[in-house]
Order: sequence, then C-alpha cells, then structure tokens
Amino acid sequence: MESWTFLAFFIASATTLAMAVTALLLDRRR
Repeated sequence: MESWTFLAFFIASATTLAMAVTALLLDRRR
C-alpha cells in the first residue's frame, strides 16, 4: 500500500468526520 493512497484515505475520513461533527454541533445549537 503506497503512502499517498493511505494519506488520501486518511484525508477523506477526516473530512467526513469533521463534516459530521460540524453538522451535529449546528443541529444542537438550534
């Protein structure tokens, strides 16, 4: 497994997680 493939997967996972957390925080504020 190449390093750039792992890096791309890590970035995608982190972005998805960040979006989910942001959505939850915005939903709780309202």
